[in-house]
Amino acid sequence: MKKIESTRDDREQWFEPFWEGTVTYGESLFFIRYSEGEPPKSSLLFPAKKLIKMEQPGSGLLLEQGRDFVIGPDRKTLYLTDNSRIPFKNYQDLFPLPNAPHSYPAARDGVHHLLWMEGHDFHDLQVEATYTHSKDAWIKSGGRMPETGKKCLPRTLQKLKNHEPLKICLLGDSISCGCNASGMTGTRPLMPFYGELVANHLGQKYGSEILFKNFSVGGQTSVWGVAEILKIVPEKPDLAIIAFGMNDASWKMPAEEFASNIKKQIEIVRNSSPGVEFILVATMSGNPNWNLYSEEHYKGYRDALYKINGEGIAVADVTSVWMEMLRHKTFYDITGNGINHPNDFGHRVYAHVILKLFE
Repeated sequence: MKKIESTRDDREQWFEPFWEGTVTYGESLFFIRYSEGEPPKSSLLFPAKKLIKMEQPGSGLLLEQGRDFVIGPDRKTLYLTDNSRIPFKNYQDLFPLPNAPHSYPAARDGVHHLLWMEGHDFHDLQVEATYTHSKDAWIKSGGRMPETGKKCLPRTLQKLKNHEPLKICLLGDSISCGCNASGMTGTRPLMPFYGELVANHLGQKYGSEILFKNFSVGGQTSVWGVAEILKIVPEKPDLAIIAFGMNDASWKMPAEEFASNIKKQIEIVRNSSPGVEFILVATMSGNPNWNLYSEEHYKGYRDALYKINGEGIAVADVTSVWMEMLRHKTFYDITGNGINHPNDFGHRVYAHVILKLFE
């Protein structure tokens, strides 16, 4: 298992789900000026009772209320001041001209391009807010609490409770490669991607030795996974995490075919190791302005995974959490590349939904 290295002293806060308690840690914000003469703005998930900290994570710069931003009457909307040190983009910057830097020819309207930046470019434009809010704010706002997996993962949970070693294998696409997590791009706070966050936290919480191996490859679909799952077989894992859907949706693969591919992957592993348990991750959604965006397929895949759900097979429903977040925030608040990858906060959401299964 890779060791987490960080330049910050709040690593434990990476494991605090925003839907629990009364404090949200490090929620990411991307400021947009929608029209000339208006201040750039962004939105928190919940009305803030007290803003504890606002920080630019890449530089560590602490930002000041009144100097850099003000909070609107709704206690959710934040506006930049005239002399703010927080970066922002004009709305039209999100749809650059064809020959402009970071221009990606994939807008949903078939005319415009989208702002697309790999590496840590979006990370550098985003800030993180830590604030207090009312209890059960997620439920009150209409969010659904992610499910636990006690009945679905009995062997895994028993091993953890007994402090036994646990081997976890992950297979998925570029999201599961860790794309755009700060630890993968080499910038502060060097946060690991969701797979490593899960392995690290389980080891710390249960005192078990966790061996984590990642077989994910960017750009792949569940079809590729059927053949690639063979690489996991000789590992004889205790737990296999399978995370596809983003690229499948781009190809408009029917939900029935997607489910069939996931079932085949499960069968291949179980034929060799009948005791293996599985976590099936329902994907985040892409940029709603992207021409390959398909809400129908994201939700369809989630529903198809729940039909596979049962003893030894749990579903980590990132889809529902992600889409609910987008009712309160823009996609640019939580993306790492502007198209189809999460940022640090997004990777934490992935980890939180998966870790909820172990409660």
